[in-house]
Amino acid sequence: MARLFITRFALVVLVACALGPFATRPVVAEELGRSEFVDSDGVKLHCVTQGKGPLLVMIHGFPDFWYTWRNQMPALAEHFQVVAYDQRGYNLSDKPAGVENYTTDKLLDAMLNYYKANYPREPYAEADREFPQVQCPVLLFHGLKDPALLPGALGGTWDWVANELTLIALPEAGHFVQHDAADVVTRRMVGWLMSR
Repeated sequence: MARLFITRFALVVLVACALGPFATRPVVAEELGRSEFVDSDGVKLHCVTQGKGPLLVMIHGFPDFWYTWRNQMPALAEHFQVVAYDQRGYNLSDKPAGVENYTTDKLLDAMLNYYKANYPREPYAEADREFPQVQCPVLLFHGLKDPALLPGALGGTWDWVANELTLIALPEAGHFVQHDAADVVTRRMVGWLMSR
């Protein structure tokens, strides 16, 4: 069970890192599940939960919030307890002041301030630390029309994964691939998770 959770958790982290939506109407969390708040070391985090079964945590990227997963949540909730949450600093979650509240040890809590705290500005220098490889199987979606994450950036992705890497490149999708190709992403995500 722990291995299964880690696999699914890593999948969502990697999928979400470069994705995000822009809502076109007011968001009503109750339309997709139960809206609630949890405490994370004194920081209140908002999440929306739907379904029953093994836990599947969905983490949004920058700039975004839980609603990015609205197209995937219903299908995934048929098999899993889906929890999509607002990271620290986003939407309804607390927004602690200070870059020190967004360092590597709090990576999953806020992407924007993580980048500010951990990535240098030009001129770039080689990192003085090594980053560990991801140890579980990974499913990665990439929209080939993404103006921010160019196809060339995929080269070497496999060097960061010490396990199976499934890469799905979608030629007609852009940066918000989970919206641009919602049906394909949902179908492939459910299939990949169910095969584990």
